[in-house]
Amino acid sequence: MLKFVEPNGQKGLTGLASWSLRQAGFYQKYDLATKANRMILIRPSQAMQTSLRSVRQQRSDGWKSSEHWTTLPSLLLRGLDKNWTEYITQIYAEVYALSRDTSHTDPYQRRNGEADVASLKTAAHLLDTVQKACHVLSCNIKVLHALRDEAQRRSQTGLERPDSSAEHGVFDMTSEATARELSSFRDQLELMERQLDATTSRIRDLVQLRNLHETEKLTKRTVIEARAVRLISVLTLLFIPPSLTMSFIEMDLVHVVSIEHGLLSLSADSLLWFWFAITLALMVVVVIGLLVWQWRLSRAESDEIV
Repeated sequence: MLKFVEPNGQKGLTGLASWSLRQAGFYQKYDLATKANRMILIRPSQAMQTSLRSVRQQRSDGWKSSEHWTTLPSLLLRGLDKNWTEYITQIYAEVYALSRDTSHTDPYQRRNGEADVASLKTAAHLLDTVQKACHVLSCNIKVLHALRDEAQRRSQTGLERPDSSAEHGVFDMTSEATARELSSFRDQLELMERQLDATTSRIRDLVQLRNLHETEKLTKRTVIEARAVRLISVLTLLFIPPSLTMSFIEMDLVHVVSIEHGLLSLSADSLLWFWFAITLALMVVVVIGLLVWQWRLSRAESDEIV
């Protein structure tokens, strides 16, 4: 199995979505007795098809079954490094754009293009793409090494005809050059993988920083609302003693005597002074209790901090 990358040809797709990682199947049977070659190629890439067509056009006698078994693999290996430069360039462009978005963040006002939670999904998708590409290249390099080992084994055990040294030389050179090229592409992708790991860590830090600022704003708003509720609670406590004593006495303490010439005459009951005394005493008790409770609460909070 030989893996490759090429444009998928789907309309309306741009960037990495317009590329696809694919694989081609190659089967070969070489008869030592008759020196006949039987080859089957399944779903070849465009580069492989172009190489085969060019060879057929150059040869007037067509493709012979007696061709050396390394001839077709050599042609196929020449197309393994096609499109990888463009594909890696596209990956690098998106990785660079993502890394540029992580260069700053404004915790007080969100900016266009700033890295956020959606950027984490983009980074995860790019990381998965890079890892798949590295896996494809590693598989191809293993196939190349296996083919070279098989060619050397056949050459050393005398299974080849004496005049096949030129074909072996071409195959060794082609496989070695292709393996070096694919290893170079893999090194570039591994470098981008490390860069993506660092970029993902920065995005997480920026998202956490923004969340901290959002939490801080919510905390400030909660403190303001708590102070308002506290003020209402204090006012309620201050009005409880008068209401309690008035309900306890359950009688009218002030009477209207007369209204003459725009003047209002009132008469107060003797229990009015008793109501004032009880109300003031209860209010003092409530205020002192409130202050003691706040003091104990602040002391407990300071002990927890220490």
